[in-house]
Amino acid sequence: MDVLALTATHRGNWSASFSGSTHCACALNCTTPLLVAKGEVKRTKEFSVVLAVDHSSTCQRWIDRFIELAPKGITKLHVVSAYQVDDEAATATHHNLAMIGGDVERWLSEQISDKTKAVADRLIEAGFNVTFSVEEAPAVDAIRRAMQVHHGELLVLGVHGNKQAPGSMLGSVALHELIAEPFPVFLVRP
Repeated sequence: MDVLALTATHRGNWSASFSGSTHCACALNCTTPLLVAKGEVKRTKEFSVVLAVDHSSTCQRWIDRFIELAPKGITKLHVVSAYQVDDEAATATHHNLAMIGGDVERWLSEQISDKTKAVADRLIEAGFNVTFSVEEAPAVDAIRRAMQVHHGELLVLGVHGNKQAPGSMLGSVALHELIAEPFPVFLVRP
């Protein structure tokens, strides 16, 4: 099986929610990519997708898997990456201030922009129409803004796949997007 697809069928205020033991069990334990449809399907001429990346050690592997799945019909693909200059990042870079020119935020933004551009270039090579952005913000906020600004109809996220311990690598951002946000989510496992 290439992809497992589920739909949230709640009505009313809960129509876009993703809850219930079956849904959660699939999200946590599924070893294949998982597509979760939520809410009413809106048919448009263009199909706009937002792909959120974190540049983790498995990021390139799940991007490769996404490309291998060869999704059709995507007219616009926007890659978004978020970062925060928290105490840990500031402490880690403080020791190298002279090397990075003394501006931690600018340096981090440039590093993440370069990595995000590399992902966008890889997707362009695969035939997608791609734009990208980098935000200094919590990931869930950056994703929500990207979905609104780029009229995203589907959010694509990578999750760390682990066949020996299924479910152990579904991160907090992926879990939040599945449970709390109203848009459809496609979880790609490497």
